[in-house]
Amino acid sequence: MHRNDDSGEPVALSRGQQLALALGGVLGAAWLSGVPEMHQVYSKSGSPVYLVVLPWLVGLVVVLAVAAIVVRLARTDPRSGGLAWWAQDRSGRVVGTIINAGLFTMYAGNPPAGALVAVLALDRTFEGVTLSYPRSDGGFALTGGGALAAWAVLSGLFAIHVVGARLMLRLNLALSVAKAVLLVALVLSAASVHYLILPAPTGADQDMALTMLIPVITAAGMMFAFTGFQGPVDNGDKAGKEHRGFAIYGALIIATVIYLLLQLVYTVGVHDAWRAPEPGSPESLLVAVVSVLSPLTNALLFIYLAAIVLKTSADQSVLKLPRLTMRSSLQVLFVVYLFGVAVLVLMTSLGDWSEITDAKSVIYLFVYSYAAVAYQASWKAEMFPGPRGGRLLAPVSFVVSTVIAFYTGFITLLWAYALMAVVAAAMFWSRRSETDRNRAEHLRRARWLLGYFAVLLALAWCHLVIRYLLSDPTSKEEGRPEFVEFMLGREDLFRFEDPLLYGITAVALAVAAGAAGLLFHRVGVREAESFIRLKNRSDA
Repeated sequence: MHRNDDSGEPVALSRGQQLALALGGVLGAAWLSGVPEMHQVYSKSGSPVYLVVLPWLVGLVVVLAVAAIVVRLARTDPRSGGLAWWAQDRSGRVVGTIINAGLFTMYAGNPPAGALVAVLALDRTFEGVTLSYPRSDGGFALTGGGALAAWAVLSGLFAIHVVGARLMLRLNLALSVAKAVLLVALVLSAASVHYLILPAPTGADQDMALTMLIPVITAAGMMFAFTGFQGPVDNGDKAGKEHRGFAIYGALIIATVIYLLLQLVYTVGVHDAWRAPEPGSPESLLVAVVSVLSPLTNALLFIYLAAIVLKTSADQSVLKLPRLTMRSSLQVLFVVYLFGVAVLVLMTSLGDWSEITDAKSVIYLFVYSYAAVAYQASWKAEMFPGPRGGRLLAPVSFVVSTVIAFYTGFITLLWAYALMAVVAAAMFWSRRSETDRNRAEHLRRARWLLGYFAVLLALAWCHLVIRYLLSDPTSKEEGRPEFVEFMLGREDLFRFEDPLLYGITAVALAVAAGAAGLLFHRVGVREAESFIRLKNRSDA
């Protein structure tokens, strides 16, 4: 990875490159699933057509609350691999290891997912290509040839990075602009010629109520379509901090406008029975290019960010690999590549990899949540001069992230914990021979985070059980499925015998999750503030 003045800092970026860095992360492939799922949910509720954009707007507001804290923290304490650096600096090595593991998992897990989506898009566009096959639940899984094609795509993405970071960043700028322009062109073309930009949904009926807006946002992928904006933050203090807010907020607004246009043209198209584009037609090729370009440019960027996180973890001694020189770009990329191949094998073996991609998105929320803790603790410990700010915004963003994570569901949370645990265990194991006299102290500082994870999982389990018990067994011809099948997501239930009772119970659990989030935020801030003061006394 190319560095500035051999100082170890990432490449300095212009205003436009920072915007492209943020936009390349935000404008990924989530709209490919979110747009049709959102239409399906709202079409069953009988709501006016224009309300189909409401979840996108709510998702934007939620992410803006979280992004505001990340931007504030990056402006006051800019760091290379900022999200990875702040955790250990404020809360000790155990918390730092967990957050670093989460960051690396979500960054390095994105390229294999992007390669899979790109291969599926190609297979569904061109006739005669047999890279996937339909599953019984209406989704698609890759064949052996499709898995090899995804591996080839993944390898090609890493090959670009071998040439150097400067080439990748220039390429990312060009591709981000092209991606945004082509998406707008797709909307205009579909609206004028009247063809569907994506296949019409064929899933089961789903009940919809305005009070269930947040569950719909998480289930349809609205929330996670906005994650990935943190590129300018992780690129470090030579990225030009005066442009971070412009880049992040600008990327979120641009992405929202494009998502709203895509949603409206798709919903109107399905409602008015627009035709599917003919295979080989210009419309079909435009859909194919956009469907492939969105995940690939997203994946290309996240390889760069994963390498930054790995380098930061090594610099902090969170990760120790004695056989690798972490200052070598190729060796860092090789570690990221091996992890990407492992995730690719896992996803193709499962066939249905939706839980993996959803879990990766939940990890985003955990990492963003910690930024709120680090920010408020830094002000309380008087690390930053100047007026205090964000005292209300920090806990609000933490609580919002907690509620969204709760609504993603028990199995998704379990997958997220498992992925983070595997990477964190590898990081702990890598420094097993190290003598750390403060190990017990670092572990004590992490109790609040482990407790937060446990309480969130327990509340999600309660929500799962209540959904099952209050479901209407007559909503499916074969009756209520076995609980294990329901828990694993192989079967679902969409109606309830008493919808009002379920709604009240679900809201009560969400309130409990929010209250728990507020409590753990306060405890986390207190522990971080205490750790900062202890560290400052030791340094003095």
